[in-house]
Amino acid sequence: MGIKLVGKWDLSSESPTVRDLNFRVLHGMRVAVCGTVDSGKSSLLSCILGEVPKIDGKVKLCGMTAYVAQSPWIQSGKIQDNILFGEELDSDKYDIVLEACSLKKDLEILPFGDQTVIRERGINLSGGQKQRIQIARALYQDADIYLFDDPFSVVDTHTGPHLFKECLLGILVSKTVKYVTHQIEFLPSVDLILVMKEGKITQRRKYNDIITSGSDFMELVGAHKDALSVLDDMELANDNSTHINKDSLHEANEEAKNVENSKFEEIEIQKGQLVQEEEREKGKVGFWAYWKYIKTAYKGILVPLILIAQIFFQVLQIGSNYWIAWAAPVSKDMESPVRIAAQNLQIPFLINNIHLITNSGLDGPEISPRDQLNQIGLLDGSMDHCGLAP
Repeated sequence: MGIKLVGKWDLSSESPTVRDLNFRVLHGMRVAVCGTVDSGKSSLLSCILGEVPKIDGKVKLCGMTAYVAQSPWIQSGKIQDNILFGEELDSDKYDIVLEACSLKKDLEILPFGDQTVIRERGINLSGGQKQRIQIARALYQDADIYLFDDPFSVVDTHTGPHLFKECLLGILVSKTVKYVTHQIEFLPSVDLILVMKEGKITQRRKYNDIITSGSDFMELVGAHKDALSVLDDMELANDNSTHINKDSLHEANEEAKNVENSKFEEIEIQKGQLVQEEEREKGKVGFWAYWKYIKTAYKGILVPLILIAQIFFQVLQIGSNYWIAWAAPVSKDMESPVRIAAQNLQIPFLINNIHLITNSGLDGPEISPRDQLNQIGLLDGSMDHCGLAP
């Protein structure tokens, strides 16, 4: 027994996302899940994986499970590392997987083959290439159960049938495979078809039986045929309305070849890895890092002006600190240098005034030199500081 599933699940919504599920898949069976948009196909696979909270019932899986999502998941690193995904390299098995997933031609185009480094999330690869790498990774794991969520919708129309034939009908012929698809051409080869609608499985039959039932599956087939007929009409209209001269087409092809050749030569000259390996240094930060930072502003033109401004600023800072230290008294008992200097400047003035007073020759009462100094407004304290006190 491969899968046994009975129960209901919920994703924090009031009503269950999928419900009333009851089916069993035996080992080696291929099961296809069909349905309209938002019918619960991807949620069914999430239930099997245990990613959707279970309300009731049970899920039983026998063996290792591999899952391929609709949106490719790619790691940044080499293509080979993305395919091996931690497994040891088996050259024969690896070549078989590459051939089944149509990756050999793509690897021949890339400059380093499977050693080409992929950027984060594979932004330097196309959607089809990323999907095929994801399928190759699942095939290389050699699991027991494979779950595919519409894997062929991303690839080209001619690549999808090749993947289905080589992968699902080839390498995985003895595995249990369950896949979601909208493409009717992949259904005749399956052992069981599950048709879903509004979160329920409305039909579970083989392809021949479900074709004759005339129910929901036939609506899907009719919608698919209508879409194909519209595409065919558009292609036919384009063919009838397009007339291109063979000579001009030949010239255009020649020009395109020349352009491609020139681009190819340029690529050969500049051949290198798509993603360069980052460099790492240890130790102190070198002067070049600071110099590069300085040169980001006007290519270093302002560097001399900045240096002059910094030097002038430092001179002013040091000068102001020196002035404060020189002018301020050390203690209350000591006079400040500024006051002492001002008093010393009064000495010549005092001597000159004394000389004028003593030699004035004025008549009157005799006045002592100290009284004469007091008369011109000098205090005793100043005389004491000047050294003129008797």
